[in-house]
Amino acid sequence: MYIRRARVPSETSGSQLTACLYVYVDFGVNNGVNVRKLFEPALYKNSWFVNQFRESFGQTMPTSSICAFGFEPNRVHTARLQQIQKAYMEQGWRVRFYTETAIGYSDGHAILYRDVDERPGDPFYKNDRPPLATSASTMHDHGHGSTRVSTVDIVPFLQSLRIGKNAQIVLVKMDVEGEEHFVLPKLLMSGLFCELTKLFVEWHAWPMSDRRWHMARLKQVMEDMLRAHPDCKVRVYHRDDESYADDRNSSVLGEFAYNRLPGDDLVQDIRS
Repeated sequence: MYIRRARVPSETSGSQLTACLYVYVDFGVNNGVNVRKLFEPALYKNSWFVNQFRESFGQTMPTSSICAFGFEPNRVHTARLQQIQKAYMEQGWRVRFYTETAIGYSDGHAILYRDVDERPGDPFYKNDRPPLATSASTMHDHGHGSTRVSTVDIVPFLQSLRIGKNAQIVLVKMDVEGEEHFVLPKLLMSGLFCELTKLFVEWHAWPMSDRRWHMARLKQVMEDMLRAHPDCKVRVYHRDDESYADDRNSSVLGEFAYNRLPGDDLVQDIRS
């Protein structure tokens, strides 16, 4: 992975939506379905995350007191996420998606490698419509092209939420395709780990052979911190909720949106 250091513009901070009692942050939001489970739970029956949200935010989940933030570097999802954000803001629901942006251990840029060839017209597409759930990573080059995306330092972003002052209950989901091995240590060292209410982590052992060992060590460090500090109340779940991954529910959104970018532009290789 090639990283170029650069400051991300100030509008990527969470300061615009800090007056939130309850916060859900989704690192690796993909097509936004887990944010939709928070604001439109009736559409996603039997979802594990809906139950987690209700347990933390209350059965009625008062939307006026909730803010949701999502980071997604894969621009295949940009149009969909912009559609959700616009529709939700019109409902008075406070949602902010940082599209074509990844969470990381520093502000700057990274190369994002696509897991599949996502050009319109390729066999990967279903009935000439791209699936709404596709992934990409900064860790593993599958040979399907790449693009440069912005990265935002996890610690200043979470600090901008003013946890414990403004935000009282904070849930964080992390599905960042291997980047958790770099982001979580910084979160642990920052002291913010224990300020969270719940942390959901989907682990990825690839692509390096030592990742399984590193994953086990990180899990052990988190367990040791919880045992050593009784006031550390965060609950850690080593799982994600990938139900309804190919979400096509409309509700307040109307017809679902997706990006149809020219193939040559979509899979350009910036290393050349």
